[in-house]
Order: sequence, then structure tokens, then C-alpha cells
Amino acid sequence: MAKPDFFIDMHCHPSLRSMNSNAHPNKQALWESSKNPEINTPIGRWARMQTSDIEKSSQSNLYAYSSNNTKVIVDAMYPVEKGWYNFRKFPKFLVGNKSFEETLQVSTGIEYSRLQALINNPSYVDELQLIYEYLFNNQGPSPDGKHEYELVSSFDDIVKLHSAKPNALAVILSIEGAHALGAGSPVTQNMSLKKQKAYLTDNIKRIKSWDHTPITINLAHHFWNELAGHSKSMKAPMHLVFNQNIGLDKGITELGWHVIEELLSRSNGKRILVDVKHMSVTSRLEYYEFIRRNNFINSDNKIPIVCGHAATNGYKTIRNSVRVPDTNHKLSGSYLNNWSINLSREEINLIHSSGGRIGIMLDKGILGSPTTFKRIDAIKDPEVQKNSYCKLICDNIFNVVEAIGTPEGWNTPMLASDFDGLISHVNRYNNATKLPLLQKDLVEYLEASDYRKDVWFGLKPSEMIYRFMTGNAYDFLKLNFI
Repeated sequence: MAKPDFFIDMHCHPSLRSMNSNAHPNKQALWESSKNPEINTPIGRWARMQTSDIEKSSQSNLYAYSSNNTKVIVDAMYPVEKGWYNFRKFPKFLVGNKSFEETLQVSTGIEYSRLQALINNPSYVDELQLIYEYLFNNQGPSPDGKHEYELVSSFDDIVKLHSAKPNALAVILSIEGAHALGAGSPVTQNMSLKKQKAYLTDNIKRIKSWDHTPITINLAHHFWNELAGHSKSMKAPMHLVFNQNIGLDKGITELGWHVIEELLSRSNGKRILVDVKHMSVTSRLEYYEFIRRNNFINSDNKIPIVCGHAATNGYKTIRNSVRVPDTNHKLSGSYLNNWSINLSREEINLIHSSGGRIGIMLDKGILGSPTTFKRIDAIKDPEVQKNSYCKLICDNIFNVVEAIGTPEGWNTPMLASDFDGLISHVNRYNNATKLPLLQKDLVEYLEASDYRKDVWFGLKPSEMIYRFMTGNAYDFLKLNFI
């Protein structure tokens, strides 16, 4: 079979943006760009200023992908967590329902009526069902009739789709955050552990009964869901507004292990792989040991570890990455983002040895420290600035390969933009239309600089970037999306 000649984005959020930024989400909203409201009030201006690094218009609408030779994306379905509605330590002039609503509208683009619906809906899993039905029901041609998308359930579906419709966009589903199963929701707060297990078991069966079962789910996300501890993900000033302390750095709970077993089981439907991004170091270590034992005992039924959208932190071991707490002070003086939400060399090897993959994000706040991206953004010469960002992206890719230390390391990193995931995007690559430019810039930078040629392992720049933006994801899907 000939090598695919298109891009694959393994983590993005077209449904999150289009469902929540329009009063009546429809096919057109999914395809076309939308912009956040500009609310000219003190809180509106404050929110816009504090989130200036977050794109205020669509990054991952389907026209953007279909116009740039991307033919496979993974839409990370995300029922918005209740933690976003619980502000704390707010200045007095910002307190109040109206201020709260304006802040979220300006920074996230969530339209007012959708915001009210999200706040008042106690059930995450019902919201997840709405997202699935939205994506399912709007399949087919774009409003202009020039493009189309289809949900796919397997690698074979991708091949068949592109054989019949070479220009169609294949959309794979994933879920960001296992709160989406109903865990840690108002629905479960008064349930016994036994009833919670039964409730989550039923919800997992419900999701696995869909025509298009998600390929992965993040066990944790930004806030405590009673399944597994999460890593700190918010820097100042966001961490002063939103409380991540409950559940921070905890391990996997009894309920969490139950959910893991149900997700990975094939007796209740297709296996849904656990994505370790956002899990705490404690819970990741526990999960890695579980996978190590499983893959040793069940060599014919190995489970790959997936870290769907991340970067590297520069530490040798996972425990080294938590010796110093994750604070702004820890970031100061660091080139990379050295918080424990990112991956150490030890973790990279654990993921690689399991047959897993690591998605590299296009979020400059995750790729590097605030000091690094402030320095790069201040560069006046556009060419020097471009090369500085190419270097930062390449360093995160190369750190994965270097940690593995063999040519097989080039099988592990893959593109996972996180577009429309409220990221602080790299300025030059602010939406999906810029993926061809990203490819061109990375190849030209490496050809001109020979940067870190010791980890090329004989590959040409075009071959390395092809693996990152297409080949590794394609091979992973061939093996695991079945």
C-alpha cells in the first residue's frame, strides 16, 4: 500500500467550538469559522486581556482541515466540566453571575444559552450523548457541497472511505476526561460506591454501543472526577480563579480501577484505550505498572499506553519531575515547560515499549516555559522568530526520539494540535489551515540548520516530519483502531 500523502491530527476540538459558540449548533457551525463575542465591559475587557494568547476564533472548523490536505482527525468530545463554573478569589468588581458569564463567553466563546444549558445540566453523560448525536447527524457534504466528513469506526473504514471518496475527511472520536462517563458529577454525589460502579458500567456500555466507539478517553482532566488524581495544568492568573486543588496529585481510586477495567475490556464491546494526559504522576505510575504487568502476562493482548497531546519536560525520571512543586517559580529559567503534566525520559520509554504513541501539541504554553515564549514572541525579525518556534517544536519531538535512543524512536511522536482546546497557540500556526506551513517550515529549518543531527538516525528532514505529521499516527491506527 502506498504511503498516505495527507496530514493526520490526533487531537482537536471542532465539536467543542461549534456546539458551544452557536445558539443552535448545526452543520454550518461545524464547518465554518466563528468568533468569540467582544463584550465591552470591565470584566469583558479583563477576560480578553488575561486570555490574549488564546485564539478567539475557530481553529479546527472542518473547512480549515478539508482545505489543507488533512484527511483524518480525532475529535476529542468534551462535556464542559463543572469546575469551570466555580470561580474563587475574584476581585470584588468581577464578582456576580453576569461577570462570570461574560468571562466565560469572552474567553471560551460559549454562547449564552449554551452556557445556561451546560450549567443546569447535571449529567455529563447526557451532554456527551448530545455531542455524539451532533457529530453523527451532521455527517455528509459540507454546506457548499465541495467537501464532506464521515465518522469512522476502524482503520478499515478509513481505507474504504478514502478509496470511495479520496477527499473526504475521516473523523475518529475520542473523549477528553472520564467525567464524561458521569464520574464526579452531581448525579453521583450521593450514590454508594456500589451504585456508582453500576452507573458507570452502564454508561460505558452505552458508549460502546454507539455505531462509532471512541478510540481513547483521558481518565483525568482539569478537575477531580473521583477516578484518578490530575496534574496541575493552570498557571497564574488562571490557577487563582479556578480551584484544581481537590484531587490534585492523588492516585487511582477503587472506582477508577473499575472504570479502567470496563474501558479496556473487550467483553462489553470495543476496547477504549486510556489516555494518560492530565493524570497525576502518582496515578500515571500506578497505571504504567498495571500495563507492564498486563503486557508481560498477556503478550498476545498488549495494551498500548497513549499520551494523546503533550510535550516533554526535560527530566530523566518521572519522580524527578515532581521533586519541585509545579509553580511559576519552577518554570522560571526553564527552556521547556518542566511541570509534571509533561513527559520525562523515563515515561517516554515506558510509552514506547508498550507500543504506544505520544502526541505533540501546538500549545506554546506546554511546549515551553512562559520565559521561552515571551522571549520568542518579542523577537522582531520574522525569520528568526519562525526558526525559534521551529526549534522549540523540534526539541520536543527530538526529546522523544533521544529518550528512546534508537531509530525506532521515530515511530513514537505524532501531531496532536489541540486546536480549539483553549490553547495558547504558536502565533504562526494558529489554526488548521496552517498545517502545510508548519510542515514546510520544520523541513526547511532542519535542512538549513542540521539541528540535533545526532538524533536523525539517518533520516532526511522530510522523512522525520512526515512521520510526525502522518506516518506514525497512520501506523498506530492500523494496529489499534480495529
